[in-house]
Amino acid sequence: MRNIISKLYILSSEIQKLAVKKYKIGDTEYIMKEIVKMKSWQKLREVLKGTWAENKEANVRKLRRWLGPVTKTTTKKLLIIRNYLTGSGFRWGNIQHSSISKFREQVVKELKKRQKKD
Repeated sequence: MRNIISKLYILSSEIQKLAVKKYKIGDTEYIMKEIVKMKSWQKLREVLKGTWAENKEANVRKLRRWLGPVTKTTTKKLLIIRNYLTGSGFRWGNIQHSSISKFREQVVKELKKRQKKD
């Protein structure tokens, strides 16, 4: 019985490792769970929570302001924004607006460009 429990524990920890979102751009590996801890992102995320129904365009402006120029910002920030804008509310279509789609496309395009560069 102990042997089975031990194997299940090992299997569980291996599954958790697989579930961690990792992104490799150039020689750098980014772990989403770690980069989203950025304090400035957490503050903005709290501000945006529950406001998308009425403030879609204003919220996109806030995201853009936090990100800065797409071509000059950090890869970490780009990954955070892509992760956020592909979350369940956006994926399932509960949160939709042309400004969101356009912004997400710009971020994804820049990330692809950076991946090709490296």
